Amino acid sequence: LLLTNRDNWTRRYERLELDKNRELTDKQNYINEILGKVRAPLTGYVLQEGGSTGLYADGWAASSASFTIRAQQPVKRLTIIGWRPDQTTVTIGARVHDLPEVEITTGEGLFHLVYDVDPPLTDTFQLLLRCSERSHNSPEDSRDLAFVLVEVRAEH
Repeated sequence: LLLTNRDNWTRRYERLELDKNRELTDKQNYINEILGKVRAPLTGYVLQEGGSTGLYADGWAASSASFTIRAQQPVKRLTIIGWRPDQTTVTIGARVHDLPEVEITTGEGLFHLVYDVDPPLTDTFQLLLRCSERSHNSPEDSRDLAFVLVEVRAEH
């Protein structure tokens, strides 16, 4: 009788553990789906197509972020405007498809990264942003935060 009770409790806890693990996985998948729908702050005659990676709804970008942009008019220049709270010096880079990466070195405050494109971009392209170092964030926030993405300006 004691062994039967023990076995019943063991099976019950195993089922409970499996249910909780399934629930956690479902919630994590939902969070990832929501994060993938975050839109980049685009200006100019461009639209974001599809989802994004490395962008957060509160404006922060991770140390690696990417999203797809569709040009409605030929894009001759992209200006990435961001802000970093830290005084540490970091390298921020941007790349379009397989074109060479453009980098700037910046510290605390507002930064402007200018990416001249020749020939102009006329179709859909992927913009990849990277930062060499995470920003110092609070202990309550475990996200990979590198900088606040203020604007991605397309100039025609």
